[in-house]
Amino acid sequence: MVRHAKGETDDAAWVWAPRRRVIAAGDLVVGYLPNAGNPRKVQRYAEEWADAAEQMAALDADCGITGHGDCVRGADAIRDELLTMAACLRHIVRHTLDGLNAGLRPDEIVESLAVPEHLANHPRLQPGYDRPEFICRNVIRRYGGWWDGYAANLLPAPAAVQAREITRLAGGVDALAARARELADSDLRLACHLAEWAFLTDPQSTTAQDCYAEVFGRRREAETSLMGKLAFSDPHRRAAAERAKAGR
Repeated sequence: MVRHAKGETDDAAWVWAPRRRVIAAGDLVVGYLPNAGNPRKVQRYAEEWADAAEQMAALDADCGITGHGDCVRGADAIRDELLTMAACLRHIVRHTLDGLNAGLRPDEIVESLAVPEHLANHPRLQPGYDRPEFICRNVIRRYGGWWDGYAANLLPAPAAVQAREITRLAGGVDALAARARELADSDLRLACHLAEWAFLTDPQSTTAQDCYAEVFGRRREAETSLMGKLAFSDPHRRAAAERAKAGR
């Protein structure tokens, strides 16, 4: 019996074999936090993903074949994983919708997201590929659009132009890069902004290149999700490309 679902895409499916009491869940079950907020992909469907998980949990299966990793065996283990996954997704969706309805900006909604400990600590819901924050942003995009709520960002100046002005006010690329390195020990997120501004201001600057690669390299090493690690690897590649252009 093949059943349609929405998850990573709007045409996902899972299979129920009642005589064998086996569910073939495909990528609706992967053994880690669902990939419901991939920042490089099109819309994902957190609510419908939770629906599918609850439908599968109700079947009392003995074996769950996952899209990645080991099968899940035993009715209790299968129900636990599916219902915990559904609860986690519904918590993120509810938090996001409550924030949108309250008129909060996307950044405020994401910053205030706190996944309950019993969900966040579940061994089959770890953020090895996706993150709760990414899922939250995907829900925001689905129901609130792409604008981040900051008026200047509706029709913004180009990022490089903004960076050059910030760098001028900071006293130059060297000053900005030095401050980025200083901040990296106490506020790595903020340090990344400074490092990126320095690089955008002068991509040919070896100081900016080295700072950009170094600070984001630390961010990459500290990141748990594969999607985050991939994104935080971009600065290293971009800095290397600028060095290659200059023959260094």
